[in-house]
This record gives sequence, C-alpha cells and structure tokens, in this order.
Amino acid sequence: MKIWKQYNKQKKRNFWHARFRLNGKQFVPTAETRTELDDLLAEIRNQEKIEKDNKKYNLNKVVPSYIPTVSELLDEVKPTIPKHHQRTLAERVFNIFTELLPPETKVDEIKKTHFQIYIKHRSAQVGKQTKQPVKLATIYKELYALSSALKQAPIYYDALEKWQMPELPELPKGFKKKSKRERLVTDKELSAIIAKLTEQPTGKQTFAHYFHRVRLAHQIEFGYWTGLRRKEIARLKFAQYDEEQQALLNVKRWKTDTVTKLFPLGKRAIEIIEERRKLQNGCEYVFTPDGEPIESNYRTMKQICEELKIPYGRYADGGFVAHDLRHNFGTEILRATDIETARELLGHSNISQTGTYVHTSTERMREAVRKREKIDYNTELENVFNEIINGNLDLPKFKSEIKNLFQF
Repeated sequence: MKIWKQYNKQKKRNFWHARFRLNGKQFVPTAETRTELDDLLAEIRNQEKIEKDNKKYNLNKVVPSYIPTVSELLDEVKPTIPKHHQRTLAERVFNIFTELLPPETKVDEIKKTHFQIYIKHRSAQVGKQTKQPVKLATIYKELYALSSALKQAPIYYDALEKWQMPELPELPKGFKKKSKRERLVTDKELSAIIAKLTEQPTGKQTFAHYFHRVRLAHQIEFGYWTGLRRKEIARLKFAQYDEEQQALLNVKRWKTDTVTKLFPLGKRAIEIIEERRKLQNGCEYVFTPDGEPIESNYRTMKQICEELKIPYGRYADGGFVAHDLRHNFGTEILRATDIETARELLGHSNISQTGTYVHTSTERMREAVRKREKIDYNTELENVFNEIINGNLDLPKFKSEIKNLFQF
C-alpha cells in the first residue's frame, strides 16, 4: 500500500491519499470501487476456506476419473443418433444387451463373450413378421449398431481414453450376407394396382376412403416416375414445384440429409402434382396432410394386392414393395444417362450404392448383344418383306425368320 499527502490550495488544507494492490489488482479506496473491492475480498475468503478444507479432509488427493456402467454410456449415446429408424433399432438392441449383462457392469468390463451371449439369445428368438428364427445377418447388423455406440465411450468419459472395445465374434465360414433386393415391379402389376385404387366407390365405401385410395395411387405412381423415397414424397410441398422449370426445388433427402436443389420432373409427374393441387384444397403438402408418411397405406396396399392375387411384402416370395419402384426408376434412368446423374437423382451418397439399384433383364442383354453385332434391323426386315412378296416365305418360315432375327 502507498500513502501520500497532497495540499489543496482552494480548501487550504492537506489531504491524505492511499493506493494498494490486492490479488494483482490496483485499488484506490473510493465509493465507486467499494462494491468491486467487497466482491474481491469475498472471493479471497472463499479461496482460503477451500484450501483450509482441502488440507483438513485430504481432498487434494487425486481421484481417478469415473468409469460409467454400460447402461449409462448407452443412455448418453442414444439421443445423439440422428435418424429415427436408427434410433429405434438402437433402443431395442441396447435394452436387450443391458438385460443380458450382470447388474452394474462397467464399460471396461465388457468381454467378447458378452457379444456371444447376445448372438445366442437372439438366435433363439423368432422374427415378428416372419415367425422364423432371427437370421444371423440381422443379429450382426444389431451388433454393429451396438459396437458403434460403445466405440464412442472415450468421447464422453476421459477415464476410457485408452480403452478399446473387444472385437466382435467372427462370422461363420461360408456365411453369406443378406443379398440386396433385386425385384422390379412389372408394368402389368403397376397398372393393375393403380386401376384398383382409383376405382369409383361402391357399396359402403365412403368418399373419404376413395380420397385416401386415390392419394395412395398418386403417391405410388409418383414414386415410379421420380424414384423418390416414401418419406421424401411425404414431405413435398406445392411451394417446391417450379412450373417454369418443370422441376422440384430443394428436395431434402431422407437418408443422406442432403438437398437436391433441382429435381426435373417428367410429364406424368407434373400431371399428378396438378391433380393433387385440385384435390388437396389448399393444403401445404402435396401427398399428405402434415408432411408425415401415412401408416395406413400399408394396410390398404396389402388389401389391394390380396384382391389382385399379387404377393405383398418383403417377407413374401416375390412380394410387391413400394420401395421396388426406386429400383425401376434407377434401372430405367441409367439407360438414358450416366451413373453419376442416376446417383444424384436417386439421392445416394456414393456410386457403389447406386449400382445395387440397377438391374438387368433378358431383353436388355439381348439388346446389348445386338448392338455389339451392329445388326441393321431395317435392312433385315426389308429382306424378309421382299421374300414374302416374292412368295419365298410361308407363315411357318416367316415366324422362324422373325424369331431368329429378334432372338425370342
């Protein structure tokens, strides 16, 4: 502290001044600094009390960081899973796994045998839809969801910074992962379903039922012409349709969380949007009342397919699934463009994923071979026609020539 005397000529007297430093701060005792000084003194007293308590109770001893239980870690990770369907799967898997563990099992106590117990447990259960034992491919898919959560332990807890999750059990030799779905919806199936859905109401069927069926028919047909996913179609708004460019703007993709800024539409897709505009009566969304998928569509589709004697569902052999329309779109669009453009239209994150949506057929293979041989069909047909005029071809020979030419 520094104290000094200063003479004031106006008041003709000496005044004493003081200045001091406290905790590295300099103070001049005035009314303005009184509050700040009191706060600083209170802070100093608090620090002194903490140091006194630490010394008295030996609180300065280093305590190891907290290691959570498996349940605590999974509860931390669960809210961070972005996609709803992924979060739903994770919740189910996490609950089963924690029930199989001994109570209060710590994360660093997890062993490879715990995963083997999970596999054994799930193998003894049956699927909700198939009523068959759960497939090994499904079980390993669940384990990958579990392992992804466990690997995030070091992010949430410092004590697990050097902890490594045990390896998952290896797949049996000769095990084949689930093959990608390769079914394409035929034009006959699609036409029959659309026609059945748009039939005029009869009997006890109300206008509400008819409106629901027509909306479903438009949604299925729109999926066929655009290749958009069910949830992507549900979120479409009339404001996204640009009539001048004949395209949808800023289409948000469901799985990749990306946005396709411009999605061109074909003639029939545009017609469907215009029809929906008349039927929705000023609704914001094109195909739904609130932008969420209509779950009752599954029940309606199952009923329609049963009436048409078309197998329905992914668990039925060759069953109809609306998602197959994306495979139709991917296969057809690749005939007219390159795979990168098809990837962008389908909303995939990489080209290899687009390849699983592209399927060939006997007709396409025959067409490829003919193009390779560079057959001039106009000339060949003219030769057959001239043979008929000259009387050298009767009906059986004509049929044989046509079959040989077109390979069917």
